[in-house]
Amino acid sequence: MWKEKLPKNCPPTRAEKRTVKMFRVIAEKKLTPSDFNCYASGDWERYKHSCDAHAVSFFNTLKNMVATYKRSLKSDNNLGNFIAEVQVSEEHGVSTFKENTGHYNVWLFDSSQLEQFQILSLYDVDGNPV
Repeated sequence: MWKEKLPKNCPPTRAEKRTVKMFRVIAEKKLTPSDFNCYASGDWERYKHSCDAHAVSFFNTLKNMVATYKRSLKSDNNLGNFIAEVQVSEEHGVSTFKENTGHYNVWLFDSSQLEQFQILSLYDVDGNPV
């Protein structure tokens, strides 16, 4: 049912299906499978039991995504080269939303395919249209 093997009680019961435009940092000008990797998909043992680490992160606004990107650079964590606005729909998975940060955690269904996602708008990491 899920793209990732999830820990117990994951996703949380408050996660819901929704259709909304979201923003995510991506590596290239087109979407690639690695753009949808979660922290738990890596070799980092510390993330294997974290439910949030099994979700793909998105943000509700370009402004929130740019701010997060800039904070990540201070930690020497370059997330990518572009910011894509994509439509995430109920068929892709379930998500939680944190109003105070504008952050979405999206747990993707196993049936979600890269081809189902389309870039609606593309920006550089400073938020300028490309």
